[in-house]
Amino acid sequence: MSLQTEQISLPVSLPVEWAPVPRVNLLPPEILQARRLTAVKHRLAAVLLLTVVSGAAGTFWAQNEVSRAEQTLEETRSRTVTLTAAKGQYAQVPLVLAEVEAATTAREKALAQDVLWHKILDTVSIITPEEVALTEIEVTLTAATPTAGADPLLPSGLGQIEFSGTAKSFPAVATWLDAVADLPGVDGSSLKTATRPSSGESTALKFTTSVVVIDTALSHRYDRKSE
Repeated sequence: MSLQTEQISLPVSLPVEWAPVPRVNLLPPEILQARRLTAVKHRLAAVLLLTVVSGAAGTFWAQNEVSRAEQTLEETRSRTVTLTAAKGQYAQVPLVLAEVEAATTAREKALAQDVLWHKILDTVSIITPEEVALTEIEVTLTAATPTAGADPLLPSGLGQIEFSGTAKSFPAVATWLDAVADLPGVDGSSLKTATRPSSGESTALKFTTSVVVIDTALSHRYDRKSE
């Protein structure tokens, strides 16, 4: 007699990862509340500790800043005392500066019409024709700023330079008038007189010419320099 055993396969249900697994919390509510209270206490303790540390750090920083401020104040007071003690030796400085300012202003006003005459005279000696001989040079400065003269045909100026001399001929005088018109710092070259003595044609004629001194002739050497 043979015994046959039959295997019966039963369906096995496997858990699915995405399927929620129901859970049942069997702890009493008192224990849950106690755990929540403990977590809250821990958080409050952490916040309190952080507040204490921040306060201590702030206090330490403030004390350092106060110490630095007190040190700076003490150094400033010490320097003030030193400067106050040294103030007496500089008491004359404002008076000296005022005197220098007054002298500078006086010099500026007194030499406002300064002209480099040596340059003008050197140029005159170069440009004078051979047929002309100068016997006299008269300079007259009448104004600190350009002013119109009596002759409306002449330009405004600070004064005039009058040249007197002799020439061999009238064309030589004309050449002189053209040459002196190119002098730096002058304008309005004009003839005042030109006469020949009655003794004869061979006698040199006498002439007088003038030029107006304009403001470009001023040297400005003593003007106050802008800082």
